Amino acid sequence: MLDLLHRGVEEYRSLGPLQKLRFPVLAAKYMKKVRDLESDCDREVELLLRKLRSDLKQQGLSLELEQLVRKEYARVKAVRRKEFLFYARRAVGLSF
Repeated sequence: MLDLLHRGVEEYRSLGPLQKLRFPVLAAKYMKKVRDLESDCDREVELLLRKLRSDLKQQGLSLELEQLVRKEYARVKAVRRKEFLFYARRAVGLSF
């Protein structure tokens, strides 16, 4: 995700003053890329969690670990999303 941030910032910085007025279009382009990456990660994590759940059931163990991992993934994902937006805004000189 940091690679996307760097590419987006570099693309923004390479724009002329009038082109920078199209910032919302550029931001939407990179947010779509971030959402696509997030969806890919979600699918991979879901596969791992299903495997973990299956293994826990097979061993007769509590499924609590699977739920804890699921909650932690959601928490970390939300934190990373906020960080990404914060650094993206700061990098292009926006503060809102």
